[in-house]
Amino acid sequence: MRAYKVGDVVFVRLGWGAPCEVTITAIGRRWVTFDGDEGRFDKDTGELDGGKKGWSPGAVYASRAEWEAEQVWSALQDAIRGRPAPPEGVTAGAIEQAMALLGLVKSPSE
Repeated sequence: MRAYKVGDVVFVRLGWGAPCEVTITAIGRRWVTFDGDEGRFDKDTGELDGGKKGWSPGAVYASRAEWEAEQVWSALQDAIRGRPAPPEGVTAGAIEQAMALLGLVKSPSE
């Protein structure tokens, strides 16, 4: 769980679009309210309260870079899912290096 403060800038993805920068204006026991359309999100889960505005699904990110990393990770998962074998010419060693770079396994030299 991230500790939010009034005045913090976060990135909120409303629905399925790209995130927009907002400033936190209030923090309650459960909800963190932000400027703009006076939206709010759950401070424990980061899930947006779409309410009557229809923003769900939505999410909160600490930065645009965090959102971009999630998008690229998802694209990588989609690209790999369903492939019966590695691309031609890609060795087991190269795959192990990629996995180590991503923190999925220890590096081959360890």
